[in-house]
Amino acid sequence: MLLNYDLNIPTKVEFKYFAYFLLLEIISAALAWLNPIFFLLPFLPVIGLFFFYSTFIKDPFFWIIIMLIGSGLESWGIVFGGITVFHIGWFLLILSTPLYLLFNPTNKITKFSPINIYVISFIVLALISLVYSPNKVAGLIQLSTTVALFIFFILYLNFVTSQKRISLVLITLALINILLSLLTFYQLLFENVLYIGRATVTSESGEKIWRASGTFEDPNVTAIFLMIGFIYAIAMLLNLKGNFSARLFYGIASIISGVGIIATFSRSAWIACFVGIIVTLALNRNKRILIYSFIGLVVFFLVFILFTPYGEFITFRIFSIFDVMEDPSIRTRLALINSGFAMFIDNPFLGIGFRGFPILYDLYLDPIVPWFLIHVKESHTLIITLLAELGVAGLIVVILWFRRVFIDSHKLIKTTTNNFYSAVLLVHLQTFSHLM
Repeated sequence: MLLNYDLNIPTKVEFKYFAYFLLLEIISAALAWLNPIFFLLPFLPVIGLFFFYSTFIKDPFFWIIIMLIGSGLESWGIVFGGITVFHIGWFLLILSTPLYLLFNPTNKITKFSPINIYVISFIVLALISLVYSPNKVAGLIQLSTTVALFIFFILYLNFVTSQKRISLVLITLALINILLSLLTFYQLLFENVLYIGRATVTSESGEKIWRASGTFEDPNVTAIFLMIGFIYAIAMLLNLKGNFSARLFYGIASIISGVGIIATFSRSAWIACFVGIIVTLALNRNKRILIYSFIGLVVFFLVFILFTPYGEFITFRIFSIFDVMEDPSIRTRLALINSGFAMFIDNPFLGIGFRGFPILYDLYLDPIVPWFLIHVKESHTLIITLLAELGVAGLIVVILWFRRVFIDSHKLIKTTTNNFYSAVLLVHLQTFSHLM
């Protein structure tokens, strides 16, 4: 019995492509026979093209995640010189955005908040102040960094536009916090191992231990990074109703991050965490959680104080917050405030110039500063830095800017019915307020 077939005779062009693929297969087989690793070579261009299309043309969101990872790696993420994974991620995000817009004409950059007239005024004012600033080069670098971060914020708003993407950012932040916290545990247990920063904490008996700094040079910076991820994890833990696996993940992340913050012995981060938890809980509809969480927080600290070898260090560190003039660190911060205010009195309207504080600090050195801390030349207080460097004009601009952020954020929090977005907005606002 004969069967009728529709014979599709390959065209000349199809034979040509078939010959190319046959030749590629023969070459791959020959290379694999020489060394199995060579078998992957023909696939590398395909993989490279797919990666380029996915991250440069289809969606640059990938580079935002890379920037987040790079910010957590800090010193571990140095590629060469002062260039880190964060800087490379920022550069590739900027590079991929025009290609994304070019090949996707229906997509546009439409969201520009928090860039507004106050932000632009601040940049212009800082730029003008560089004319008389005693620290022009550092001021220009700092201002360029500020503008670069504003550009990143704009792209973040336009590319992180869904709950799924925000969740991916938060999960990445939580994973970085877990890694960073585990590193701080290791540093605290095995002193001087994998240390980058060099700072100590003293107990009441005079014993000293190294403060864990993770991948950062300063344990206070480590603590602030962990604090942001910690508060996000707490907010997600309280607001993701019915999602047991997600709440379990954020619960574990918050516990590990909390211990990591303790390991840094950063008093400012401890206070910020406490305030952040209280605010988050106070705005939660279930008020019983506020009581339970407060009790849990107290028990959490008591366990460390009573059942770990670091209890004496922790208690002394907590009580030293109230010992203003005896604690050298707090005394130095107060002295820096005094110096900054003196600079403001001498230059009340336009200030001494952007980033002029570290240069002129020696001329305004307060005698209460301990001799071993005279090298500290950063104010550590945003308001005082603004008053000293940009005067009343800079302070007014920033206050109006912050007022706009607080008013807009409060409105969004009140009008948003989605618990997830409400929690994210609340932590955004808390993080922003800690800049003060």
